[in-house]
Amino acid sequence: MKRPLPITILAVVLIILAALNVVSIVATVGTASIGRTSWIIGTFVVSVASIYGLWRMRIWGPILYLASYLVGWIAFFVFPPADASTYLSTTGLVIAIAIPAIYLAVVLPYRNRFRFQEID
Repeated sequence: MKRPLPITILAVVLIILAALNVVSIVATVGTASIGRTSWIIGTFVVSVASIYGLWRMRIWGPILYLASYLVGWIAFFVFPPADASTYLSTTGLVIAIAIPAIYLAVVLPYRNRFRFQEID
């Protein structure tokens, strides 16, 4: 089964964003606390795993992505960063809603083509 073009484009964009996030991780490692650094690296690993699931058209990819996005927002409100007001601006909230909305708009039309297990 061939991967749909919108899913491929979404996965490639997410891979590029994850690669750009590496720069953020490297910059943060030296300045953030150990707990915050661990959280950032853990989030990165989960994101890469969910992108892999999306690329392979596995149902757990989108579920993992959306679950990690939700957990990230919960953690943001439980342990707010020092610059939390920047993220809570109108622009920040629009972006925070737009990202999962775009993801769902691309993935949902193909939900029946995602597989539960390896059949290759």
